[in-house]
Amino acid sequence: MIPLIARVTLRQMAGQRRIVMLVLLALVPVLISVIFRLAGDQSDPNDPADFVSGILGTFVVPLVLPLTALLIGTSALGQDIEEGTIAYLIAKPLARWKVIVAKVLAAWLLTTGLALISVLGTGAIVILGERDHARDVMVDKSVCGCV
Repeated sequence: MIPLIARVTLRQMAGQRRIVMLVLLALVPVLISVIFRLAGDQSDPNDPADFVSGILGTFVVPLVLPLTALLIGTSALGQDIEEGTIAYLIAKPLARWKVIVAKVLAAWLLTTGLALISVLGTGAIVILGERDHARDVMVDKSVCGCV
């Protein structure tokens, strides 16, 4: 019964406007990292690592993650209260802790997914872009005979 309640909760939360806003918030660090990659020459080899740690430490962890967890966590049970389906859940011959575990599991999965968008997207764009930049520099040096 827990997977069923979790699936219904995920479906309820996926249809909300606030999820779209949270996805856009999670994509802001990815957009910033794209701008960083397109900004031009990054001659300092520590620059991408410093950028990733800076954006994760100043934007993703203190803002995106807590705000996402707060909004999703409150809407996991709040949606049932607003729609009036909480009375049906509680009236079922099902332990209340199972309902809460299912709701927490669904909220945790959605929060983790949105946080991973920010973290993996930012890291992949900056780090993979740096590897391509290093390869281009090696090709340029070998063409000019500098290597």
